[in-house]
Amino acid sequence: MAFDDATVTIAKPSVTKSGATKDDPTGATYDPTNRTITWTIEVDSQGRTLQNLTITDQLKDGLTLASAKWQKWNEASEAEDKWEDVVPAKTWTGPAVPTNDQYVIGNVNYKGRLVIVTKVPDGTDGEVVAKTYYNQAGASWTGSGGTTGSATTGNPGVGIGYDAITKKGEQTGGDAANHQITWTIDVDLKGQSAADFKVYDLFVHDKNTADADLTGAAGWPAGLAIGSGGVTRNNGQQFAGVDSTTDGHLTVTPIELKKDGKVIATLVEVTGLHSSGSNKAVLKSQVLDPDILAGNNAGQKVYNYAELYRGVTHRGRADANVNYNNKVLSKELLGRAEVANDHDPGAVIDPNNRTTDAADGFHYGYKEAIFRLNVNAAGLDFADVETSLTDGFGDVTVIDTLPAGWEFKQFSGGRDYLIYAADGTLKTGSGFPATGSLTADGGPLDLGADLAMEFGQDEHGRQTATFTFKNLDKPYVVLVKAGPTNATLDGYLTGDNTRSETNTLGLRSVNWEPGKSVEQKVTVNSKVLDKTLDLSKAEEGILTWTVDYTPGPGHWHRRGGYHPPGHRPAHRFQRPADLGGQHKRPKADPEK
Repeated sequence: MAFDDATVTIAKPSVTKSGATKDDPTGATYDPTNRTITWTIEVDSQGRTLQNLTITDQLKDGLTLASAKWQKWNEASEAEDKWEDVVPAKTWTGPAVPTNDQYVIGNVNYKGRLVIVTKVPDGTDGEVVAKTYYNQAGASWTGSGGTTGSATTGNPGVGIGYDAITKKGEQTGGDAANHQITWTIDVDLKGQSAADFKVYDLFVHDKNTADADLTGAAGWPAGLAIGSGGVTRNNGQQFAGVDSTTDGHLTVTPIELKKDGKVIATLVEVTGLHSSGSNKAVLKSQVLDPDILAGNNAGQKVYNYAELYRGVTHRGRADANVNYNNKVLSKELLGRAEVANDHDPGAVIDPNNRTTDAADGFHYGYKEAIFRLNVNAAGLDFADVETSLTDGFGDVTVIDTLPAGWEFKQFSGGRDYLIYAADGTLKTGSGFPATGSLTADGGPLDLGADLAMEFGQDEHGRQTATFTFKNLDKPYVVLVKAGPTNATLDGYLTGDNTRSETNTLGLRSVNWEPGKSVEQKVTVNSKVLDKTLDLSKAEEGILTWTVDYTPGPGHWHRRGGYHPPGHRPAHRFQRPADLGGQHKRPKADPEK
């Protein structure tokens, strides 16, 4: 006797829902009356008999029933539309809905659907905001043997109407240099009455200003609120004027809001709207917020909101944003070849041989790295730019903080740092810092009294170099050189590992303490360096340390050419037994 088996999957009944409308707001005119949404609830019995099928559908948000009917899918029909009304017809007529919102269908052993046509509330006071209506349904039935079943549909949404107010922002012409943004507001009423419609745009200089100081100021319109369902604050911006491209039939009224005689905000009111065609107002704002002006955020955006009112009733809102360049700080390394160039009297440091790869900056022969500071890429004039700070930014301080156990080194010419003008070109993308990399232009500068630098330590004992700019108004590239102390280097040579150290760069000003900071890591691989101690002359008071430098496969050396893998050019130096002496720098250039 032979047996065979198989698995059969029995599909369960399914219930789905969708919605559609013929409302079209894309034309030149819009009629906010006689609008409908058609909801379709499809039930597939999957070959079973669903006894006493009942569909429950509760209408919400002011929707009312126009009509409903039950239809059956006829696969054999030759008609394009294979949905047919059942016989006898099963229909419902509104506006009254069936008891408990239940549409009793009866017994069903086929695929059918309930089509419900709903009426959208008419707009009697101007329809100027798009609205999405949602609707969900459920189905229940009795199956064979008296079992019960049920299902719930999704909650689809259908959009009705349109947003009459729109807004866009951009920086054109001299906007960027003046820290300004051009905002274009437009209202299209599509033939609906324009009576009492107006637009408000609120520019608040300081984000810390209280709402009460604004609504309590002389000139604030009665009944106008701030916040949810009211006017939105555009903080850190100052109204800078009306552009000439504003439609001539509009009246634009800037209402200055003052506290203690000082303007703290401007509420711009736009009236005189027409019922058809464009109602375009073009406004300019100036950024005052220091956290935006010098925020050093690669993704910085400035937002602005405009409000549409009818009388004192809020009817709509539009917003826009603009990318804003506030990149003032980034940190890199120079390639290790530039360390060797600094030690070569016949070579010149290339300030643009930059890298962000932590492994490419440390020179294992000279035990040094050159850090590259990108300062004020945005070209912000810190001394003269208008801000919400009471006395402006004040003197700007850039502080470079070394990793613990590192110390600053002078460049071969005796200078503590090198500073270069930058051409303003900011390179971004793969291989560059998030806030970009400047291109140094020309040779090192001497800024004289406009720049002071001093070394110090932070609260953790890490060495710092503090640059104080009196009139920072241009982009610069600054180079500083540093390396681990002897004690730190000894620690690196313990074990077989790679050490990653972090160098931090910060910018702040006298009146802007929060400031901004960035980091650059540098790695030292102990596999490249090895240190041994020769005690054979200890009785003579001499300890001989040997530091072996082994570059990776295929490293080139400026003197000696190509060193194959495994070649270990050793460099020795002696120190007195009390370890208090200074080691001699190797004469050979170990690497470039």
